[in-house]
Formats: sequence, C-alpha cells, structure tokens
Amino acid sequence: MIEADPATSLRIVRLPALPVPEVALRRTETIYFPFESDRASGPDAMKLLELARLAVAIPGTRVEVRAYRGASLLDVGQVLTERPDMARKRGKKIADILAGLGVPEQTIALEIIETAPAPGGHRDWEHRKVELRVSSAR
Repeated sequence: MIEADPATSLRIVRLPALPVPEVALRRTETIYFPFESDRASGPDAMKLLELARLAVAIPGTRVEVRAYRGASLLDVGQVLTERPDMARKRGKKIADILAGLGVPEQTIALEIIETAPAPGGHRDWEHRKVELRVSSAR
C-alpha cells in the first residue's frame, strides 16, 4: 500500500482509546512485570491512575502496596531468579507514582516480599507482580 502511494505513511492514524479500568475499594488489583524490570505496561498505568483517583476521592483511605520478585524454571531445568532488590524497586516505584498522583504518602503502606517462590515452570511470570488494594477506614 505504501509503495503504491508513499503519502499513505504520512497519514495520522487514530486508534481508539483504551477503556478506563474499573477499580473498587477493598479489591486487590495486580500489576505484572517483565523479568528483571520495574516497568509496567500502559494499561497497568491506567489502572494505577484510577486507583490513585479512588484513594484521593474518598477521605480516610489507605493504599496497600505489596511487591514481589519472581523466579522462572527454564526448560533445561535451571532456575533463573530475579535479583534480590527487584521487589523493593517495584514497590517503591509504584508507591512513588501513587504519591506523585496525589495519594498522601502517609496513607501508602508498602510491604516487600523478598523471597521468590519456587518456580514450577508453568505461569511463573505471575509471581513478578505488585498487588494494590485501596481500603477505607469506614
């Protein structure tokens, strides 16, 4: 298509907006991470934004941030474990983002789970995560 009409490559493409994720009080939301990374995806960033909005909108809320590191069982039987500081890096980054979005720092409770669970070779990626929960004192 571009060979036939090179101007096609210069046209603006408008993609539909991502849906706004629904978050709720007392529901745990999970953000997953690539191996050895503290960077989440765009949809996860939207989830984080909505959690921050919820926490700021309701007086007396508390945000629990629980961060994990993971390990993967490779096909050859070797275990590949993330470096020891990954859970702390993930948790701190998420807590800092929440604070930057207006959540009062004193309402953010950060828990770091340093020990990587033993990998089983199936869905090991699910352990590389941060769990978030907004709860109200009421």
